[in-house]
Amino acid sequence: MSKAILVDPFVPEIKPVEVEDFHCIQRHIGCDVFTCVRFPDGKHVAYVDDEGLINGTELAVRFTDDIYPQPLAGRVLILADDGMGGDADCELTGADIQAVIRGIVSIF
Repeated sequence: MSKAILVDPFVPEIKPVEVEDFHCIQRHIGCDVFTCVRFPDGKHVAYVDDEGLINGTELAVRFTDDIYPQPLAGRVLILADDGMGGDADCELTGADIQAVIRGIVSIF
């Protein structure tokens, strides 16, 4: 199991979670199809709903522009990359993540 951070704009909250496989990623962010956004540190990856803009998701997480210049629709799950295509424990804390979030925004 890998340690991850879940950013949930619907509650809103930032909390630690555990991830075993891609099914866990799907459950945590509430989707069938996800995509990733690599953090500029080259180590961390944010998983988001790939269909978030077309499936009625109303809220998005807005990170600082150096993380990603557009709001990311729905829940965001942050894991580290093991350098070989697998997941590793997220080394960021909830406070680290909070520091790079500009806010929760409405998509519509």
